[in-house]
Amino acid sequence: MVDWSAANQPSPAKPTRDSIHAALYGPEGLEKRYFRTRADCMDWVATLAEAAATQGERLLAGFDFPFGQPVGGAFAAAARPEALALWDHLARRVEDGPDNRSNRFDIAAELNAAFPGEGPFWGRPPKTEIPGLPAKKPPHRPEHPPEFRLCERRAQGAPGTNGRAQSVWKLYTAGSVGSQALLGMAALARLRARDELAGRIQVWPFETGFSTGDAPVVLAEIFPSLWATDIADAAEEAARSATHHNS
Repeated sequence: MVDWSAANQPSPAKPTRDSIHAALYGPEGLEKRYFRTRADCMDWVATLAEAAATQGERLLAGFDFPFGQPVGGAFAAAARPEALALWDHLARRVEDGPDNRSNRFDIAAELNAAFPGEGPFWGRPPKTEIPGLPAKKPPHRPEHPPEFRLCERRAQGAPGTNGRAQSVWKLYTAGSVGSQALLGMAALARLRARDELAGRIQVWPFETGFSTGDAPVVLAEIFPSLWATDIADAAEEAARSATHHNS
């Protein structure tokens, strides 16, 4: 289970908030990890995935960022309605270096241009002018996708949401998840494209339905704060639950 981050520079050497924290639960128990960059984290995930795929094991890899956009978002970006088409489009356009430097705000502005009028993405660092990306939330246009996905609407008011889940269109300021989603979907699309993992990864629920799937590696979106305050607790509970359902 991975607690993701959209930080634009390496995180401090000492574990800190708003960085990448991960937990692995397996036969040897619980292992906690801290990563200063997304590249280092994805190298670790790839190693685990390749080991599972070649050793006859199964790996459930959960990430706490949105795996998609409200209905209509993928079609505007990728000209296809499937969420994984959006992933592949982002993998081609998003630049995310080994030092955590990314072009996510520029990509959001580019995606906004695919919508009529002012697009739905908003939020950027102060004193940074990015044509096509407003600093503040624009009025919702009826021809745009909804502000929230169904899962976010159902999560409103749940523990860990501070009364309200965040929208994928919000890229900056407290609680925003939009930047994490853009970078995360691109990273997972690249993971799926690795030669060593071709045909060995399924994405829940887009490729599995609401079953546990049958691939060695299953990727799933998680929202740990809905039911656990610590990512390690979430990893252990999710792993035990997956083991139970697969037995």
